[in-house]
Amino acid sequence: MRWRRAGGIAAMLALSLAAGSLQAVASKPLPPRPPLGNPHARVKVYIFEDLQCPDCAQWHKYLRAVILPRYGKRVAFYLRDFPLPQHTWSFNAAVLERYFAARNAALYFAWVDYCYQYQAQITSANLMRRASEVAARYGLHTSLDRVFTKTRYFQAVEKDQALGNRIGIDHTPTIYLGRPGGEQVNTYAQLQHALERQLMARR
Repeated sequence: MRWRRAGGIAAMLALSLAAGSLQAVASKPLPPRPPLGNPHARVKVYIFEDLQCPDCAQWHKYLRAVILPRYGKRVAFYLRDFPLPQHTWSFNAAVLERYFAARNAALYFAWVDYCYQYQAQITSANLMRRASEVAARYGLHTSLDRVFTKTRYFQAVEKDQALGNRIGIDHTPTIYLGRPGGEQVNTYAQLQHALERQLMARR
């Protein structure tokens, strides 16, 4: 069971699912999340991440500071959810991320950035308050508890997790070029060399 507690409503949903009293009916898929960088780029990178993972935070900082300024106009960087079971708030943070992405692309990216920047201060107890504060900056003033009554956001996160499991991901971040399960890069230097090679091949 990968549901995580994020407030009373989410807790009741998790208990109901565990008891089999609530059927998680498949709902209409969410629209695709936009990538960082150029959405029309032929060179694509897929990053399977966990918002509570310190290594992911370091990669994201490098992506923002070095990779996007250099390659952002020519490459699309797609973020994929892979919250790890040992982390206490990353699954719920990913559920909120999916909701934000469906409402406002700028809010979606701001929430990802916020989680990585303030990762050490976020807890299961304060996650919802912090998410509400970020959402309010983008004009979204609503109770976020209701997000956790919508199975479509849970299902979206679990779909990414299922894909990651199928292609053998066992840690985060896991980064692929071209497609999930494609060429994997493990270091900053490998990523830059791979991007240069991909871009040269398309000239």
